[in-house]
Amino acid sequence: MSAENPKSSMDRKVANKIIDFIFKSTGRNTIVCDSDGTIVAAKVESRVGTVHTAAQRMLREGHPHAKVTVAEEEASGGVIKAGINLPICHGEERIGSFGIAGDPDQTEPIALIASRMISQELQEQEVARKLLDHATHMNESITRIVAMVERASSGQATVTRMMEDVIALIDNSRGDIEQTHKVVAAIKSIAIKTQMLAVNARIEAAHAQQFGRGFTVVAGEVGVLSKESEQSTRTIITAQSNLQVSMGKVAAHAKVLVDSTHAQAQITGSISEMVSGLQQVSADLIQMALADTEHRGGH
Repeated sequence: MSAENPKSSMDRKVANKIIDFIFKSTGRNTIVCDSDGTIVAAKVESRVGTVHTAAQRMLREGHPHAKVTVAEEEASGGVIKAGINLPICHGEERIGSFGIAGDPDQTEPIALIASRMISQELQEQEVARKLLDHATHMNESITRIVAMVERASSGQATVTRMMEDVIALIDNSRGDIEQTHKVVAAIKSIAIKTQMLAVNARIEAAHAQQFGRGFTVVAGEVGVLSKESEQSTRTIITAQSNLQVSMGKVAAHAKVLVDSTHAQAQITGSISEMVSGLQQVSADLIQMALADTEHRGGH
């Protein structure tokens, strides 16, 4: 395919293809001009690069054709040759002309077909080019989506691992709390025994009267220690109970988040598979568009 824009210039490959086709079919010499009336393709190659004044005037002034009849050729003594030039249009724009030698009454249908063939060929080339552009843009968009899906999948996996670590940490902490419960129970048992010891010390101090004053002091200190130990155990038990409740809520929320992340990961995986399928379709479409473009350019 030519790199030229068919809306502003004539595609020489297309022009030469039509010229060869017409010559093989009819044996007649033909020319193709660009929008300025300059010959860009001709069966007689020496004419390429020269300006065809009649075609130039037709294109500039918007005439439907440039025609030289057999009678006009004879009247000129052969200076001008019989033939007809018709405009080649791309949409509403005149982008060149097609000319064929010979009696216009006989050659005009051929010129009309040829000019339309060139126009059609250029339109098909433009469609193929647009198809390739769209396929390329679609492939680029799909590639970006694939990258986004991969990042989302990676992020979900990271969140899942973090939440699973949190749940494992909570489970381990529960074991630590259970062990602490045993320690607190032991402290509480000691506190109870200490209270009993303090009571016995007071009784013995009372029996000893003035000789038991030291026992009284010791009994008082032991009693205070016992009460403080009992209060500490109650505080620890309350804190542990609150901690267990909080940890239970955190674990429950983490479990919900892990389940949700797993579900999202499955959805993301499905989306990834669909996007991969689209990517393959896009790649196939690009190959088809390239093959079509190369096929047209090679003729």
